[in-house]
Amino acid sequence: GTSLRFYVQGTGIHPLVEFSVRELVLPIVPLGLKSSATFEILNCGYEHVDLRCVLPADKTQIPIQVSFPMGTVLNAMKDKVFVEVTMTTSRPVSFSSALDFYDNEEWKFSLPISGIAENSVMTLMPFLA
Repeated sequence: GTSLRFYVQGTGIHPLVEFSVRELVLPIVPLGLKSSATFEILNCGYEHVDLRCVLPADKTQIPIQVSFPMGTVLNAMKDKVFVEVTMTTSRPVSFSSALDFYDNEEWKFSLPISGIAENSVMTLMPFLA
């Protein structure tokens, strides 16, 4: 009989997550009011992963909180989770940092984040308009 031989070559990649935004910019707000923004984390190849978020260490300069309304697990049936980031402060702050997300194997995925809260009319013009 005749036999057919063929070779297959491929490259494997580690699964990853992607963000629905390139950078998260919290809306500028007056002191004491809550600023919030939402984005999605998209599953790119994980069969099952439970994400963990690490906030910037300086809580006084970067007073943000992160919540996952749909949970932190991505899998073959759940291809995205929503993340809500909020900030409320009674003192002026301006920051640029990163939110770090880790998978089960401690691979890190970072999203740049920035925010401003103050009582300057010039800075708050978009809020007042």
